[in-house]
Parts: sequence; C-alpha cells; structure tokens
Amino acid sequence: MLFFKSIQASSALRLQYLLKPGVSYNEVTNMRSFYTKYERETSMNGNSTISKSTKFDSLELKSINYDFIEWFRGFTDADGNFSIKRDHNSFAFIFRIKLHIDDLNVLYFLKENLNMGNVRTFDSNCVF
Repeated sequence: MLFFKSIQASSALRLQYLLKPGVSYNEVTNMRSFYTKYERETSMNGNSTISKSTKFDSLELKSINYDFIEWFRGFTDADGNFSIKRDHNSFAFIFRIKLHIDDLNVLYFLKENLNMGNVRTFDSNCVF
C-alpha cells in the first residue's frame, strides 16, 4: 500500500508521473522526487480552506524500461486500486494492488522494478 503522504509520498508521485502517456526515457531517469501535502484549516469563523505545501528532495529514480511501464499501466488498470483517505486535517492518496498468494512473485517483481513500495501477505492474499 502506498500513501501520497509523508516520506512515502515522494515515491507515490514518481509512480503517478510514470503513468502519464508520452513520458520519455530521459524524463524518467533524470526526474527529481517530490511530494505535495494538503491540509484543511478551519478559521475561527468556521470557514474551511485547503492549504498546499510541496517538498523536493534529491532522490533519483532508477531507470525503468518503457515496456515495463506499459505492462504496469495495463496491470494497474486490471488489478490496481486508487483511493483517498481523509484523516482529520489531511488527506492520504493510496495506491495498492491485491492478488492471490499464488501471485506473490508478481508483486515482488513490481517492488524491484519500481524501487519502492511494500509487499504484505494476509491469509490467501498478498498486497503491494
């Protein structure tokens, strides 16, 4: 499970960038990582606003094969899940793939090629 929040947000936004059509090989290999955190603030009169802060860091994305990106896009379309979780004054954007335990190697393949994420097992399921 990936969260677009805190430290893991950096990796998740790199993933989001890779899912855009037309990203060149040089853009993927030279990209800087970043994340954006959104927080809701409520003023004394009850009005609510959403503020945005962005942080850049110097982590570099490992080179990824274009054919892998295309396969991953299709795989995500079939088995991926995006959701938004609201937690008090912030939002978490979540990406995950849930498969049967027999397909555990596929999730480790994703983790290795994307150079991010976690793989967990629960009963007869596994989750990235």
